[in-house]
Amino acid sequence: MERQRLTNLLKKYHRGTLNSDEKEELSSFLANEEGKRLLYKVWNDDIDLVGSNGLENSKEKIFGHILQDERISRPSKPRRIVSFSYRKFAAAAVLLLVGGMGYIFWSKGEHEERLAAIEQQNIVPGTKNAHMQFEDGTILSLDKIKEDTVLLDKGLKVRLSTDGNISYEVIDKKLTSTYTTIYTPVGGEYTLMLSDGSQVWLNSDSRITYPIMFAEDHREVQMEGEAYFKIVRRNGKKGKIPFMVKIKNQLIEVLGTEFNVNAYSEKVYTTLVEGAVALSSEKGKEKLLLSPDQQAEFNPQTGEMSKRNIDTYYFTAWRIGKFAFQRASIKKVMEDLARWYNIDVLYQGDFAGITYSGTISRMEEFSEVLKLIEMTNKIKFKIDGRRVTVIKI
Repeated sequence: MERQRLTNLLKKYHRGTLNSDEKEELSSFLANEEGKRLLYKVWNDDIDLVGSNGLENSKEKIFGHILQDERISRPSKPRRIVSFSYRKFAAAAVLLLVGGMGYIFWSKGEHEERLAAIEQQNIVPGTKNAHMQFEDGTILSLDKIKEDTVLLDKGLKVRLSTDGNISYEVIDKKLTSTYTTIYTPVGGEYTLMLSDGSQVWLNSDSRITYPIMFAEDHREVQMEGEAYFKIVRRNGKKGKIPFMVKIKNQLIEVLGTEFNVNAYSEKVYTTLVEGAVALSSEKGKEKLLLSPDQQAEFNPQTGEMSKRNIDTYYFTAWRIGKFAFQRASIKKVMEDLARWYNIDVLYQGDFAGITYSGTISRMEEFSEVLKLIEMTNKIKFKIDGRRVTVIKI
């Protein structure tokens, strides 16, 4: 393969535009020594050329994506095999060699013992799962709804789409409850459509409270946890009707846009994908304006806000079924996994300065996720029931 060809394939890899033939071409090329040498040379000598086309100066990111594609063809049923195919092992070796970390050889007995512990505790990926709570305390388990359902006492009809998401049809405005809340448990996610046509994706351990029907001149919701919004523009008698999101003493004002809000930690992070948003705090009068590919950080305790330029993919990939990490701390990685796989995490050792970069499917078997993270050659895992101990090597 020529040098320019490899560079072009890497760029398409990052953008997610490789077709099946190109994936096979790149995968096969990286499975031999010539491919490894050329990949290393392209990355180091052509770094400016690659960077000018939007690729990060991060070897782990590119190779993490390569590993992800290699696993697309894995069997759909759980497996007990631990040996890599030659091609999969070669791709993993490239990740470790170019990253300056050396090679890893798996212990078959240790891996099978860990896999058995994971299967025994039924540590599986999260699912589409949520509950709807009305103002009178009534709770409806949305995962139990298999078809359109009429709630006469609530004055509405819950519509179920072919992909399992919900929307509403008001059948009696006099009986419609003013507000309702949808919440997801740990290991759950859900998508819903609001009365104005806007869509909301709820990540695990999150909730959103909203009116069944928005007012003619006002749209406002409250949320906790993490959610991705795709807001529809609406006009009223007095002009455009803004969409407001309230979270931890912060108000996010939207006209029509796509953005992500993450409030799992003490701070609130708002990531803008399209359009524009204005953020304000109850403790301050100034507004912070965001443009696409920017993220705001808000401290509810002090009311302070700041913004920075980012790659939105790493903060919104969960919506399309991916874990995406860019030099993320091990504790950040494990926090995300804990919410999705419903596990408890303990730590042994000092993990300062240890990071992980890569993309992993949220539908991946938990044992496979741990294997990929262990490829940093800096940590290992111990499984005891649903408790996962992270051990520094």
